[in-house]
Amino acid sequence: MCAIAAVGDVDCDGGVDLAVGAWRRARQAGSVFVLLRDAMGVVFAAVEVAAPTGVTPTGSLGFGKSVAGVGDM
Repeated sequence: MCAIAAVGDVDCDGGVDLAVGAWRRARQAGSVFVLLRDAMGVVFAAVEVAAPTGVTPTGSLGFGKSVAGVGDM
């Protein structure tokens, strides 16, 4: 199961970047991948945002289950 959302131009290069949730990717905790895209929409890099390691905090089992764009931060 995964989720995907447009998150705006995270790296300020003119392309709309994506967040892809990877629920329960590793050791029962999930990840979120930010796909950096150029102005033509081609992915040129993927950056993983992983759930905290070590002791699994309450709620991290659902990390990456859903993602959403939040607008201009």
